[in-house]
Amino acid sequence: MVLKAKYRHYVEIQSATRTSDSQGGWTTSWANASYEWMRAVPLSQSRALDQGGIKYVLAVEFSANKYSGYAVTTDHRLVWDSKYFTIHSIVPSEKLDEIKILAYA
Repeated sequence: MVLKAKYRHYVEIQSATRTSDSQGGWTTSWANASYEWMRAVPLSQSRALDQGGIKYVLAVEFSANKYSGYAVTTDHRLVWDSKYFTIHSIVPSEKLDEIKILAYA
């Protein structure tokens, strides 16, 4: 049960698919690719006025088992806590048995 205590956030991994919009163009839609248990550590949070509205930015470091069976790339996005996270970078951890995913919403 060590994994359950270490990785306690159930995160959805989505991949982008392009579909025709029937007018000669393309539209991007997101489909579920996998679900993984991860650790989520909020790094920073900010807010700013953006074109008449308030824009919130949340940066999170996700840690996942390197040998989970699904390869996450920066072309994917994560869904956690009802928020959509764009993956900024993926780096190996110091332990080499997990990866760290830096993402922002």
